Amino acid sequence: MSEGIEAPARPFWQRMERERNQRGWSKLELYEKVREQLGGSFSRMTLDRLRTQKRPPAATTINAIAELLDIPLPEAHVLAGLIETNDIPTEPHGVSVEPSDFAGPVPDVVYDPEIARLYEALPPERRELLERVREKTRTRLERQWLRAHQDLEEARQDFAELVRAEAERSQTDEK
Repeated sequence: MSEGIEAPARPFWQRMERERNQRGWSKLELYEKVREQLGGSFSRMTLDRLRTQKRPPAATTINAIAELLDIPLPEAHVLAGLIETNDIPTEPHGVSVEPSDFAGPVPDVVYDPEIARLYEALPPERRELLERVREKTRTRLERQWLRAHQDLEEARQDFAELVRAEAERSQTDEK
């Protein structure tokens, strides 16, 4: 790599390595998992090139790795140099989302007549491929939703413990 030219995906590579190490996976294990996810058309060097390659990597590669390591796609795309930070939409001001707004995992069907018509016109093998993609996405979203729900429950328990401790401390101070 030339002096002064940084690989655009190096920050993603660093995050990938951190996540891989936290999971206790070897580089070979990560490679095999990504290769399986991408259907076998994946070179082992692709992972290492993320650290040194002067041009941005393929989005499909970043998406597959991000999904395996539970890295949110917008963050993965920024880290990989695929999009700029200011290209990520931000949540509108004044909007609050309550846990009760979510009854469960995101539905896996988009009710759009045009999309339904286009989908039905596709050859069966293309629909099958799209169904596999949709199923993987649905499964990933369910995992994320469950993890978020668990995090919410832990946060509630932590807060309850803090309130109890403060209440106990206040009662002790009053005596």
